[in-house]
Amino acid sequence: MNAIAEFNAVITGLPSVGDRFEGGFFNGLYVHGGLLKAQISASKVEGGHHARIVWSDSYEPVDSACDFIDGALGTEAMARAGSKLAQWAMDLRIGGHDDWRLPALQQLERVYRTAKPTADKNWQGNCGANPSSWPPANVYTADFPARTVLPLFLPGNAEAFDPIGMWSATQHPGYPSFAYVQSFDGGYRDWVRKGSEFGAVAVRSLILCPFDYSALVTQEAA
Repeated sequence: MNAIAEFNAVITGLPSVGDRFEGGFFNGLYVHGGLLKAQISASKVEGGHHARIVWSDSYEPVDSACDFIDGALGTEAMARAGSKLAQWAMDLRIGGHDDWRLPALQQLERVYRTAKPTADKNWQGNCGANPSSWPPANVYTADFPARTVLPLFLPGNAEAFDPIGMWSATQHPGYPSFAYVQSFDGGYRDWVRKGSEFGAVAVRSLILCPFDYSALVTQEAA
């Protein structure tokens, strides 16, 4: 099977965004390190969301915690540096999986698109642009993404997100006493001091197949 055929077979077999998948809920696809990956967010009911907590008790730089696309390496670096939040994610055992980690900023954005809990207008400007998603995601409009229509994630239901800021595993590369947060009311993302308190959700990734962007573009143009 060539790369294009493998890619098409993988895409055809995937669930819809928000469906149960691989121990959690499918958030969509992204590209990282030449690989196509599926992203899965953890169940709130099963302990995969955390109440407000600090990113770290320390403002010291955390090496390897500046990735915007995949938070696994950053979470592990945070845990080594003593972050209780990161250790919480690494200790999770949900749906038969033990590779849950904090999401990098672009992973966290993908969760917001899956399960936005409010009807608030979205922040605009550069909010929402997600070039690692497949297909790449454009910036938000005031009304898109809209509040989720998925029953489990609606306000008051079992898996609903609190409309608060959520931590990513992405430390600001230029100001290491800050890390990135995305709000789950209007999607605003910003960098804030690590000693601030925000919520968190764990995610995991599943490698699907190699990703050859040039081959896909060539196929679409043919």
